[in-house]
Amino acid sequence: PDLIEHAELDGIGGLAGTPDDPSLPLQYGIQNTGQVIDGSPGVPGADVKALGAWAFGTGASDDGLVIAVLDSGAFPHPELGDKILPGWNVPLGTAETTDVCASHGTHVSGIAAAIGDNGVGIAGMHWGAKVLPIVVVDPCTGPESYVADGLILAADAGADIINMSLQYSAGTEFLHAAVQYAAESGAILVAASGNSNGGVAYPAKWPETIAVAATDNQDERYALSNFGPEIDVAAPGVDVYSLNGSASFSFKTGTSMATPFVSGTVALLLSSDPSLEAADVQSILQETATDVSLPGVDVFTGHGRIDAGAAVGSIAPEPPAGDLDGNGVVDGADLGLLLGAWGPCADCELIPCPEDLTFDCMVDGADLGLLLADWG
Repeated sequence: PDLIEHAELDGIGGLAGTPDDPSLPLQYGIQNTGQVIDGSPGVPGADVKALGAWAFGTGASDDGLVIAVLDSGAFPHPELGDKILPGWNVPLGTAETTDVCASHGTHVSGIAAAIGDNGVGIAGMHWGAKVLPIVVVDPCTGPESYVADGLILAADAGADIINMSLQYSAGTEFLHAAVQYAAESGAILVAASGNSNGGVAYPAKWPETIAVAATDNQDERYALSNFGPEIDVAAPGVDVYSLNGSASFSFKTGTSMATPFVSGTVALLLSSDPSLEAADVQSILQETATDVSLPGVDVFTGHGRIDAGAAVGSIAPEPPAGDLDGNGVVDGADLGLLLGAWGPCADCELIPCPEDLTFDCMVDGADLGLLLADWG
């Protein structure tokens, strides 16, 4: 015993700040501090508030969530690690899902699900979700029937979310039937509005999907982003930095880039509450969006640019009273804060003492008891 000078609880904490991915400053859609992107200074706060969402959780791999990416495939990029599931190439009728169109599908996959806080590259919206690549183009275009087949495959594979960063003009009955089939399977469908400065493209035009428009780093609508009453929400889509090839990174622009921000946010919502259905998710995204463009709901950005932090926060359980540092765990760090404030509060009528859990202007054993009751 004489050898022990001091003993205390060794607290365990988690992410409480900005992840260490070195290219995060290039990801204004994640965190916009006003940084200059491609010569354009941003507006601080014109982002999806990813850090606010991550305060509730970054998405664990054991959540078991699968995002099907109906696109051009995915390269085995290190930032996707072992997250790429065996998929399918509809045009070829094979399991070959290497990206066939200028890394489009790889770029989209990274925005939604690149591994975060790993000291490398970028951070995606949901760090643990699996990516199911389904190639529906050959190499960069193809008929709507390819997408329809891909939707059926994704639904039958049990995908939780289906990301469709693509646009079509006809809107065939076959494609709509496949959209309805996937929606009825329980998958949440997220689709790009398109990039022709015209009416909303298919399949985003149909009510079974969450239709996504694009904004820039100043919360302005992307000039080519399609518009119409079908638009639900918007997300950053101009000069978005994400994965390229098998090991590099690049900027891309379009509603294709905005869509996976929404898909990743949907994944974070499902991590917080797996019971959510498509209608619930759509309502949450709309109700928590930040109004941009014209005042109120409009044809250009719908209900506004998504706010992932507000969306996840709206369904997250109230933190326990003893969680003084707000990291979701009551542990040694919180105990240290309480002990550091031990005694009477300085002026609790004007400035409440956060460690005073009993609201009696005193931090004492009663407060300690409440904290210990919340431990863990």
